[in-house]
Amino acid sequence: ITDPNAVRELFKAEGKYPQRLDVKPWRLYREGAGKEMGILLSNDRKWHKNRTVVSRPMLRPQNVATYVTKINDVASDMLQRLRAIRSGPDGTEVPDIENELFKWALESISAVLFNERVGLLQDNIPQESRDFIEAMHEIFDSTTGAFFPDAKLQQFLKTKAWKRHERAWATAFTIGEKVMDRQLQKAEERQARG
Repeated sequence: ITDPNAVRELFKAEGKYPQRLDVKPWRLYREGAGKEMGILLSNDRKWHKNRTVVSRPMLRPQNVATYVTKINDVASDMLQRLRAIRSGPDGTEVPDIENELFKWALESISAVLFNERVGLLQDNIPQESRDFIEAMHEIFDSTTGAFFPDAKLQQFLKTKAWKRHERAWATAFTIGEKVMDRQLQKAEERQARG
């Protein structure tokens, strides 16, 4: 849906407690690993609670201003990167644009949610960041294979497709939790300094 009015009508029709699409392999991994469903996979009252907790700090006007600066910095770096890597006879083609856009999106999300740039738009991407982006690609690539014939059966039988999916999620969570731990440590240090 690209029409803002249609999006508004859709959200109105969903009501206060919408029912989200069940991405079964993602949900099963999280249940098995003892991870929260979060906003993306939760439904009904649980979704509303999660959304409210995230929305309060994210949508305050004074906080939005800090995100705009971060997003602008990432966008500027992305434009600089695209200018540097373009090729082709007239210098306008960007090789592997899908991957570059994926890195830009993850860099933007990290800057806002984790308050940390992860270096995905650099020429020499840090290993941890490379591992994270590879895990995210693997999650998306392996989801279809883990869906069919049935995600629950794949999980039970520990199929190759399920193991691949599970490994990707485990890597993404491990790295994401390290980033959050670093941010908590920084917050504790700031609080200790007064």
